[in-house]
Amino acid sequence: MKFVLLFGPQAVGKMTVGQELAKITDLKLLHNHMTIDLLEPFFGFEPEMWKLSTLFREEIFSAFAKSDRYGMIFTYVWTFDQQEDWDFVNRTPARFSRRKARTSALSNWKPSWMKGS
Repeated sequence: MKFVLLFGPQAVGKMTVGQELAKITDLKLLHNHMTIDLLEPFFGFEPEMWKLSTLFREEIFSAFAKSDRYGMIFTYVWTFDQQEDWDFVNRTPARFSRRKARTSALSNWKPSWMKGS
């Protein structure tokens, strides 16, 4: 099994990169909008929505990691100054590596000093 974490700030094309990667591999894409789009109409962008989104994602990861599927791409807005994001990022690949999965982290983050280049 393979697990690819594709991370970066908002609106830099993580989902687009994930979709293209999914097209050329047998990896399934779980992009961060999927859980947000499901929950936001019910809870807005309140703490309960983020809590449920994390729970949904973790349950999906657990079930997927136990399956015989080839692998998954997950897109994530990783806020480096938030400890809970670091904890989530450390926990998530560990679920897959217990299954001897190959895990990778990729970023399409572009530093602000590179704008226009």
